[in-house]
Amino acid sequence: MSKKATWNRTLTALLLAPLAALHAVDKPQPAQSQGPTIFVAPGGKDAAAGTQADPLASLAGARDRVRQLKQKGAADKPISVVFADGTYELAEAVVFGPQDSGAEKVPVTYCAEHPCKVILSGGKRVTGWTPKPYPFSSRGVFRRENGVSNGLSGELKVWVF
Repeated sequence: MSKKATWNRTLTALLLAPLAALHAVDKPQPAQSQGPTIFVAPGGKDAAAGTQADPLASLAGARDRVRQLKQKGAADKPISVVFADGTYELAEAVVFGPQDSGAEKVPVTYCAEHPCKVILSGGKRVTGWTPKPYPFSSRGVFRRENGVSNGLSGELKVWVF
């Protein structure tokens, strides 16, 4: 497979995974017959059992647990991953591959416990803004120096008008 095809697959998975991962339904619905259900909550730990009382903490942790279950022979039953309400910070991209899919009769379903109350966030909060007067703006501007050298004139700066 070419590098471009691999890049396109990875990009597609990165863009579509959060949408598919948290298809909001009124109640978590483990597919057809009962299979394992993995629970995830913002206060959980990825080393936890993944039960409602001892949930995992992240999308990546849930994906890895699904992989473990499939390796242990759970691929013959549907697997459900249920996310509790809250915000899940993503420190890096979570990549899904072919090994992460289910099948028509044995799907792998990721869902929110309640509709519209789960947020996957890959953003970083930027703090440390300082107001600076600017002659062409009645509102002024804000500036933040990030402490990273650009190799030309010192530190990089971000200006918001």
